[in-house]
Amino acid sequence: MKQFRIKQITNFVLPLARGASTAPQPNPVSDYLKKAENVASKYSQHVDEAVDRWAKCDEIYYGKERDMINFPTVKYPLTHPKVRLGFLPDSWFQALYPKTGVTGPYLFLFGSTMFLLSKEIWVVDPHFVELGVFVTVMTWLIKRFGPMVSKRLDADVEVSRSTAVNDLIKAKEENVDLQLEAAYRERLQQVHRAVHRRLVSCTQSCPIAKHSRLHIAIRSC
Repeated sequence: MKQFRIKQITNFVLPLARGASTAPQPNPVSDYLKKAENVASKYSQHVDEAVDRWAKCDEIYYGKERDMINFPTVKYPLTHPKVRLGFLPDSWFQALYPKTGVTGPYLFLFGSTMFLLSKEIWVVDPHFVELGVFVTVMTWLIKRFGPMVSKRLDADVEVSRSTAVNDLIKAKEENVDLQLEAAYRERLQQVHRAVHRRLVSCTQSCPIAKHSRLHIAIRSC
């Protein structure tokens, strides 16, 4: 009885042990490939959605239905327009030239100033002198050091742009690598599906061929 029980236990335990030993082990490479495929698919989907949004916005604001003649696009100048006396736009002077002549805008400016002072609309107090000194000093500083500061800032901008080229190239390279990786994963998946389909067809055709050979052998006998 003991031997019979031992045989029963061994017959029950051995298949379990074999099944446990033959159970599929997790493959880190396949997990990594799946994660890479998921990231590539999400990235491509995100890029496609962003491109679609920009295409829709461009079609709305710059499409064929927009009247570019009556409603043109706003173009921002790189530099400020020409000014007179450091702060007055030159377009104001050009508008007054046909009616008042060359000296008209200056007479209008200083005449209106004298009118405000004479009627005590513009009250002269002790701070008025400080304002005049401040305006004079700031005008001299801007005229003296303005071009140097502007040149230095432009040089800093150019340096920052030149240093950003490397980052831009790296970003483009990473973008291309992601696209190549996504294309490689897609082709690998297509090959996997094709091989799986062929194996399935082979497994389905092998029993049929075996059955046909057996049937021919029986009939020949």
